[in-house]
Amino acid sequence: MKKSRKKTTIGVTRQRLAGKLFSQNVLRYLDQNDQSQLDLANALKVNKSTVYRWIADQRVPAGEYLGPIAHALGVRISSLFTP
Repeated sequence: MKKSRKKTTIGVTRQRLAGKLFSQNVLRYLDQNDQSQLDLANALKVNKSTVYRWIADQRVPAGEYLGPIAHALGVRISSLFTP
């Protein structure tokens, strides 16, 4: 039972790290491209609060949004999760 719990903890830790990297990188790319969170929301046709939650590390976007986010920022998907 402890092994199962440990795997879950590791999975959650990785997920949190990925979310943190994602939010930091999106902010950096928005800044580099002189874009706002609203610009990104409009490009993706999502509510600005959705983008805010991604950047505030409250949520990680669904996989279907990763390609469009990367495209809007002019980067590869992998760049969104790379330190």
